[in-house]
Order: sequence, then C-alpha cells, then structure tokens
Amino acid sequence: MGDLQILRWDNYINLFLEKTPVIAFAYFITQKDGDLNFKPEHREIEFYDLFELEINGTDKWIINVDIDYFFTKPDGQNPIRLYSDEFIHAFGRWLSKKEAAAAQITICLSPECCGGWLNAIKVANILGEHLDFHLS
Repeated sequence: MGDLQILRWDNYINLFLEKTPVIAFAYFITQKDGDLNFKPEHREIEFYDLFELEINGTDKWIINVDIDYFFTKPDGQNPIRLYSDEFIHAFGRWLSKKEAAAAQITICLSPECCGGWLNAIKVANILGEHLDFHLS
C-alpha cells in the first residue's frame, strides 16, 4: 500500500478489540506515540492512575505489560530506562496483588526497544520478584 504500513506494533490492539466483543472495557498506559483511536469504553490513563484502579475477582482482566514502556529513546537511537528500580518494584507489588483477579498476565520483553536483552530481562526480573519467576 505504498508508504502506508498496514501492521504496526500498536494497531493490532484496536483490530483485536474490534473483532473480540467480549472485551467490555480496556485501560491503556502508553508513551502516547501510537494508535490512540480507542472506543469510549477503552481509555488511556496515566501510569499513576493505575494504582487506583479497582480490580475485583469477578472481572476477567488481561494485564499486558510491555517492558519497553519503562524505556525511552530520547535521541532516537539509544534506549534509556525511565523508571527506578523502586518504582518498578512498586508496580510489581501492585501487579502481584491483582494477580488473583487476572485471567491472564503477559509480559512482553521487546529487547530491541530496551537496548538489548540484558536491559529487558533486568526489568522483567524486578517484576518477577513479585510474581515468582526469574529469567536468566
């Protein structure tokens, strides 16, 4: 289709939500650089608002964590980490408390956006301390 990229890293989400009506609502926390064409029941929130969300055992939550969220490329080339270990631990503690209410938790490493495997695995292992997993 010329210069138009049909599938990007972000637009599969809207396609999935469009074709999967069982997803009643969704919350997204992003760096605001992708496809933000969400339906009204799908909202983008700030990271700090996540800690206030009520997730109960009757909801069927899918929690998808992209490790590259914790990184940025200020010069367009070299990723640097945005958040401290302490902040990622706080998120890991929140995630472990919500684990029982989640139908699924996925963690996507995306090493090409984190400056390599070592950076991605280091952040994932911080979360893993709270979710009982460790990557080598």
